[in-house]
Amino acid sequence: ENGAPVVERLPQKVVQVSMVVERIFDLRTLDQTFSAQAYVEMLWECPSSETPPDKEHDDLDWVPEWTPKYRVRNLFQEHFIKQHFTTKEVNGKRYIWGYARHLLTIYQPLKLRSFPTDCQDLNVTLESKMPKEDVLWTPFIKQNAYQKVGKMYESGCMLNDFRLINEIPYTCRLSSRHVDDRTVSNLEMKLKVVRKSSYYMLNVAG
Repeated sequence: ENGAPVVERLPQKVVQVSMVVERIFDLRTLDQTFSAQAYVEMLWECPSSETPPDKEHDDLDWVPEWTPKYRVRNLFQEHFIKQHFTTKEVNGKRYIWGYARHLLTIYQPLKLRSFPTDCQDLNVTLESKMPKEDVLWTPFIKQNAYQKVGKMYESGCMLNDFRLINEIPYTCRLSSRHVDDRTVSNLEMKLKVVRKSSYYMLNVAG
C-alpha cells in the first residue's frame, strides 16, 4: 500500500532484424575511422492502432506511429539515411516492414601490429535504444527457420592498404549488451582485415 505505484508494462514487441554491409571504404589509420554503407531491414507485427495505406496508395512516405529505435555504435558521422515503411502478409498476419540505407563514418580504434599479424576488426554494430524486455530483436524467420542476421558484399570493400582475410572475412551475431541500467539487443558485424603485403614492401622493406 505504501509502495510506489505499479506501472503496467506493455507486451514485449518482437522485431526481426538483418543487416547487409554493402560497402566498406576510406579506412584511415591516422583518424582511426572508416566509412560504410549498410542496408538494414526490420519486420514486426502490425498493431491494430496503425493505419497503413493500401498498396494502391502506398507511395513509400508513410511512417508508422511506432518504429524500432536503434543507433550505430561508435558513430563518427552519418552522411545519409533513406528509410521506407510498408506492410506485408506473413502466414496470414499483417506485418510492418521497414528498411533503411545508411552511409556512415565509424570511429574504430586500431591496434596495428607487425606483418603478418597486422589483423584488425572493423565493427559495424546496431544497438537498440529500447530495453530488451520491451523490444526483442530476433533473426528473420523464413519457412520456420532462422535466417542469417548479416552478410557483406566483399566486392564492395575498398580498403586502401588493407584487404579482407580470405579464410574468415567477417562474423556476425545477434546478442544482448548491458548499457547504463538496462539490457538491449545488439547486432554486431566484425569485418576481418589485414594489411596487404605490398604496404610493407613499399613502406618498410624499401
